[in-house]
Amino acid sequence: MRSLPDEDRSLLAARGPADLAADAREALLVPEGYLNDAVLVFRRWPFEVEDVGCPVTLWYGERDANAPPRNGRWLAGHLPDATLHLLPGLGHLESLLRSWPDVLSSAAAPA
Repeated sequence: MRSLPDEDRSLLAARGPADLAADAREALLVPEGYLNDAVLVFRRWPFEVEDVGCPVTLWYGERDANAPPRNGRWLAGHLPDATLHLLPGLGHLESLLRSWPDVLSSAAAPA
């Protein structure tokens, strides 16, 4: 908890240590998802971003140190049809928790 940004720590403070441990255990239960994400982040992608042919919606917290907004701005500038939502004042976990209904509504909206 001490290594988390203040915003994320305050969101998790209401949860007890057992709940946080259960969440971490569940997240790492099947590590392939995390490992696949890490490979994609740290290796050259097998396609050019400019060749993506579908609309892409990007959600970034303005204060996110894990997935910095500069990455979202770069992607939005290189994807042919991108919408970037930069969430003011929000960190990593905070941006997901506070905007989840908007993210889901956006994903479910007809194209």
